[in-house]
Amino acid sequence: MGQEVAVAIRRLPGNQRYVAGIDRAIGRAQTVSIWDTEEDARRDNLAGTDLASRVQALGIQLDPPEFFEVTAQT
Repeated sequence: MGQEVAVAIRRLPGNQRYVAGIDRAIGRAQTVSIWDTEEDARRDNLAGTDLASRVQALGIQLDPPEFFEVTAQT
């Protein structure tokens, strides 16, 4: 499922990068994505899709996104 989410997000307009990590011991994951514009970052293109409903059906709880300005990148 994680790879499917990554592929779907990478295909969204404006996505530059998507990285995910998981701590299996506590069952928690964290993702970071970089977008062309803030508008692209805030757009919820997965809402109402099959992928979104499958994630919800698995009982995965998603915290609300947080937005940060990128100030350095290598």
